[in-house]
Amino acid sequence: MPYRSSSSPADIGLSKSEYEDAVNLEKLYFLANKNDRCANCGRGGVSAVDVSRYEFLCSSCCSGKSSVKRIGEDRFSSFEVNKLHARFDR
Repeated sequence: MPYRSSSSPADIGLSKSEYEDAVNLEKLYFLANKNDRCANCGRGGVSAVDVSRYEFLCSSCCSGKSSVKRIGEDRFSSFEVNKLHARFDR
């Protein structure tokens, strides 16, 4: 898997939570590139995740939804990333 790293947080000068956030973001980008179609409209270029349904959405379909987190802007928990990984990394 391309997003696994053997570095520790201390090796690269990050706190444990900063490191976890960076790893989660890298996983999200990997999954979003692999699954680049919006679950609602089918357009390419996903930029967000509906964390209640664990679906990738485009910027048009994600606006106005309270359960949406934007990739690169919002913080995703390891649980959320693992749910997406289990669903989309096949």
